[in-house]
Amino acid sequence: MAAQGGGGSARFSPVVVSRMTGGSGEWTTEQAVDLLRQGYDVDRVVLMTGFDRRWVAAQHRRLG
Repeated sequence: MAAQGGGGSARFSPVVVSRMTGGSGEWTTEQAVDLLRQGYDVDRVVLMTGFDRRWVAAQHRRLG
């Protein structure tokens, strides 16, 4: 039999990301942005570093 709650709604605390690492763990965010500054395109940086494409694309847009 499933346990039953006290009738109140569940409360969740916000999620805080304190660190983000690439897929291989060998690249820092600063290194990924530096690759963009050097002229690498978004897809290549994603492939090299393992970072999420949306994050890399956002960093590329910020660089202008």
